[in-house]
Parts: sequence; structure tokens; C-alpha cells
Amino acid sequence: MNPPHVWHIELIKKSLKDNKYTLLFIWTKGKKDSKNPFWFDEIKYFLQLIFSSEIKNKLLIIDEIKDVSWDDIWVKNLFQKIKHNCFAKTSCSIPSPLGGGLGRGNRKFFNFLTLSNIKNIIFYGGDLKNDYAVLCIKKYISFFEWYKILFKELYRYKKVININWKKINISSTNLRKALNDSDSDVFSEMIDKRMLSEFLKLFS
Repeated sequence: MNPPHVWHIELIKKSLKDNKYTLLFIWTKGKKDSKNPFWFDEIKYFLQLIFSSEIKNKLLIIDEIKDVSWDDIWVKNLFQKIKHNCFAKTSCSIPSPLGGGLGRGNRKFFNFLTLSNIKNIIFYGGDLKNDYAVLCIKKYISFFEWYKILFKELYRYKKVININWKKINISSTNLRKALNDSDSDVFSEMIDKRMLSEFLKLFS
């Protein structure tokens, strides 16, 4: 998700539609390079332009997970991140349900979303057979203790874009190339229009 493209947005929308809460972990290397043109905070900012309401109401929580050299440590860190975010305190107005907006009443209550309230942990992806993160999770699935782990593959309804009679796969790799080449025909089709202007400001 560095940088995020239109299919990433659809994946997040799907998770939000299917589940009460969505935790989005963005993998980072802690540095910028040709394959990682944006910092975590910049990627989170782009997504806030689209999902501001869901983030405000704690329906979508975005966090960073840093790269490590060992797969088992990475999976352990992932589970700790899940537990940490599930214990995050959220607030809303009475009598609003969890996720309701603030400001409709003076009294507030605090709700703790904990793993004890969660039966399933679902990981979404576009290619479950080849996604390295998914393969690592499956290999060390025992780290998730007694929770039921599910995997859902989201079919890429729009896998390619057609530019000048040429089909180009929608991917972060091709998006980075288009940005580096200043190919606006390509990147304008791969980037959600709501984040495009801010995206180009930070990339330039």
C-alpha cells in the first residue's frame, strides 16, 4: 500500500461493509526508497481523505507494522498490534451506539473493544495463494491462540486499466513507475480522485 491505489480502497470498503470494525496495518521499512516513496503518516493522511468518518467513529483503525527480518517475530508483532488496537478506548454520546457522532449530548460513555468480544479475526487480500504476509500468518497461525482465523479473498473487479490501447495492471509497482515517469494518464486512473491532488503535492 505504498502508494495506495484504487483497488486498496475497494478492499478497505469491503472490510468495512462486512465487519463492525476494521484494523488496517500498513507495512513499513522505516525509510523512504524507490519502493517506499511515502512515510506511514503520509499514507494514513491519504486514507483519511476518503475514510474520515469511519476513522473518527473508530470503525476503521489504521496502524503501522514495521518490517523485521524474522517471519515469526513479524506475526507475533502483528498479533500484539491487534490486541493493542482492540483495547483502544473509544467514546460516543448517549444514547448513540458505538460509532455514533459526538456532540449530540453532554454525557459520554467509554467502550473498550477487547479480543474477548471478538470471535473471528479475518484477513482480507487479493491473492491469498501468493501474498507473503498471508503465507506467514498461516505458517504461524498458532500464535493467535484460541481465536478463529479466517481469510477472505477479494476479487479484483478492475484488474487493469486501458491507456492508449494498452492494458496496464493496477498495482503499487506500476503506480510508482507512472509517478516517476510523470505519466498522468496512468496514475490519474490508479489513484482515487479524492486523494489525487494531495498525493501529487507530497510526491513532487
